[in-house]
Amino acid sequence: FLAGASFPLQVRVFTRGPRALLKDDEFYFYALVCGGGALAVAALLSGGVPSIESLRMGAFQSSSLISSTGFANTDYDQWSLATKMVLVGVMVVGGCAGSAAGGPKAIRHLLAGRHIIREIRQVIHPRAVLPVVYGGRGLPDQAMRAVFTLVLLYAGSYFLFGAILVAGGMTPLDGFSAALACLSNIGPGFGVVGPMMSFGTLPVWMKVLLTF
Repeated sequence: FLAGASFPLQVRVFTRGPRALLKDDEFYFYALVCGGGALAVAALLSGGVPSIESLRMGAFQSSSLISSTGFANTDYDQWSLATKMVLVGVMVVGGCAGSAAGGPKAIRHLLAGRHIIREIRQVIHPRAVLPVVYGGRGLPDQAMRAVFTLVLLYAGSYFLFGAILVAGGMTPLDGFSAALACLSNIGPGFGVVGPMMSFGTLPVWMKVLLTF
């Protein structure tokens, strides 16, 4: 979990005290996704009220995948489809900017979400001045364009490579999870590239594509 959090933020916490956490929106979002994913997995595994064991597995797997650490303490490929979809959501978000995690980073998802909300509010109030605010400052349109460009490139690459793998014979879950695992540098995906499996069983052309 700490490896997926911002290293500069952690330095500020150790030098200036824990109040630095209260001023960082990205860390809140990262912790919310990671914690929410852990609770959702635990609830789905236990069929209702989470048990200690399901909480342990949910917390470990959620923090491992969101930080692109890639460890597994169980064969989560045997879990239900709903549980796998929760893990996919955690994998898509990724860790914080300035961390050891892969993925498009939590801050870009956060800013993209705020931009969409701003656009909806702008339709309702056309004359209002509604900047996208982060860290108490309004962000310029150029910065938001850069955020959206990267998020769209990431999503487009994910769907493109996933579709090619599915067309090549992989199941949709296996193909798209393999593309996501390699784009975000996570490691394991699901199915033939799950935590107890290996990319070594894939055809050579798929290995080359995923390496790229």
